[in-house]
Amino acid sequence: MSTLFSFLIPNRQTTMKMKELNPRIKCADGISLSVQANKYAYCSPRIDEVSKWNHYTLVEVGFITDADDKPLTPPDDWSQYSDGSFPSDVYGYIPTEMVEAFIAAHGGEISLENVKAHPRRGRKPEFKQERSRRWMQRLVRLLGFIC
Repeated sequence: MSTLFSFLIPNRQTTMKMKELNPRIKCADGISLSVQANKYAYCSPRIDEVSKWNHYTLVEVGFITDADDKPLTPPDDWSQYSDGSFPSDVYGYIPTEMVEAFIAAHGGEISLENVKAHPRRGRKPEFKQERSRRWMQRLVRLLGFIC
């Protein structure tokens, strides 16, 4: 039996395997953003092969936050890439040049090697919290469309 919420059913058999999310990009001025490109993201081409990373021309960017971890509104020219409302949580099919310019305008990317990882999972705590928040927002949107 197939249900709309089958992804919530534990131990279900599936052949679909999602790629691990890319880590957040942290800029020198404290701004951070999630940049994703894989076959499930709003990017082009929609592939998972790491060897082809340099072939991406459009990427998905989401959850842009300032140094205090508060949502940040991106430049106005990103509004055409939002999901219908601006500002938005996720922006799809953004040209990589625009993303690179945004990162450069905020002091460039800094290394996260010195950030302390989560002791049990080896991940930075903010990533798990980010993923939980994102799934909850998607579920709320989905329920809003159904009701």
